[in-house]
Amino acid sequence: SKIDRTSGFRVRPGVYVAYEDLMRYPTEIRAMHITERVYRQAVRLLTCPKKAPEAAAADGTKQIRIPPRKNKNGSLVQGATLSSNGFIDSCVSWLHQASFLNVILVLVIVYMVCIVLFEYLLMGLIALNYNVWDSECCSGVDYEKLGQSGNFEAVFELSWTTFSTVGYGTVSVPADQDCQLVRYTLAIEAFMGILFSSICGAIFFSKIVRLHTQAHVTFSSAACLQYGDAVTDPKLDVFVRNERHNEDLIGRFANDEIHVNFPVLEMRCINDRAKHGGGEIIDARISCTVSAIEEIKQETDAEDQYAINLLRDHGNESEDDGLSNGTIMKRTFSDLSVTPDTHPYLSKGIWYFRHTLNHESPLLKKAVKQRIDDLLGWPADLDSPEKIRDCFSENVEEILITFKGISSLTADNVFLKHSYLLSDIYIGWKFAGLVYLVKNGDRSHTGVDLDPSLIHDIVPVLGEAHEPLGSRDLLFTPQHSQVDEDRE
Repeated sequence: SKIDRTSGFRVRPGVYVAYEDLMRYPTEIRAMHITERVYRQAVRLLTCPKKAPEAAAADGTKQIRIPPRKNKNGSLVQGATLSSNGFIDSCVSWLHQASFLNVILVLVIVYMVCIVLFEYLLMGLIALNYNVWDSECCSGVDYEKLGQSGNFEAVFELSWTTFSTVGYGTVSVPADQDCQLVRYTLAIEAFMGILFSSICGAIFFSKIVRLHTQAHVTFSSAACLQYGDAVTDPKLDVFVRNERHNEDLIGRFANDEIHVNFPVLEMRCINDRAKHGGGEIIDARISCTVSAIEEIKQETDAEDQYAINLLRDHGNESEDDGLSNGTIMKRTFSDLSVTPDTHPYLSKGIWYFRHTLNHESPLLKKAVKQRIDDLLGWPADLDSPEKIRDCFSENVEEILITFKGISSLTADNVFLKHSYLLSDIYIGWKFAGLVYLVKNGDRSHTGVDLDPSLIHDIVPVLGEAHEPLGSRDLLFTPQHSQVDEDRE
């Protein structure tokens, strides 16, 4: 059957993967060492390669891996479609974002193109010198058969040895021949070769420096939102607990008008180099910002009104530009408070950071925040995945996350950015465990380790309703869908 957004996860525009194919097999849901995981996957592929995954446990819980979104920046397709406007800047930006393999492939192609172009130019100049001035300007060319493949091979060797400045000398320009045009062309080619080698060295040097300044941290592809009794951390309910002396508030608790626990949005990240010496990140900090597009009313003076009328006269006014109703569309940024936002020593641990959906959360609609402020708690009638999803502001574009810290290896500041869309939030789900026990042969010492392959896995919260994966994508507006496709 055809897989669409109602029954599958979109990996890129127009391509979906069935949610059943994203479920972990029962033998692969727990955290384990990479060698054990590879062994279990091999056994599973050999024994039941076409069998659909079953539920992870008898109680009906399922563990699903949410694939991380692919960043199209740095791809070969983007490198081939760079605009002519600011072409050099676009190329430099692409070279920094692309992988080493893509950069090497592009540089090899540019290298060969330059050599072939100079080859054909030299072949034409050699033929011109021979036909006009009777000068034999290349030692390896058969002048009785100009234009044949054997001659092109000799000129190709002359071109690449000059461009690369290797200079074998097996094919060269004789010193007793009058070949000024060929000599000048070879001098220019040698200069271009030196310039190309310098650019290649600068590119790889800058990419290596960028590796040292980039934080090797992996964020989870999903953000889990827990609500109701699933929220057990009392520190997340400071706002309610500080108002427990309010008699009106106590009456609302008794009448089930408000819920004790606010919904909590949870995200996590791990250090990719935790198992390597010197891969720790010291004094790590996370700052979160919500990007939103809001409609703002604007008063127009006489000059602005004249410009608006001029645009109308020329037919340049669109239906949604806000000229007719005095409003403009503006992108706003609001701080998103998370706890904890600092980590003194990020090594082999998991960093969970959470945001509480209270009356100060920029993710919620203004009417919902006002209602929370009036009730001094989360409304009990909004305690369901569908109602919580409807509480999100339709103006929110994405959640921007900035990670900063100090590398213990280089003592340099490291940086990383990440973002979540509203479609990345899974209500009623929680993260799967990453920690497993490590025992020595004599079992005298037991330690813990992380299984990074489970960083993107989520499981439903027991005892609370969770959002069905097959229907959640239908809840978003076309504006969010377009932003989603632009990210991919």
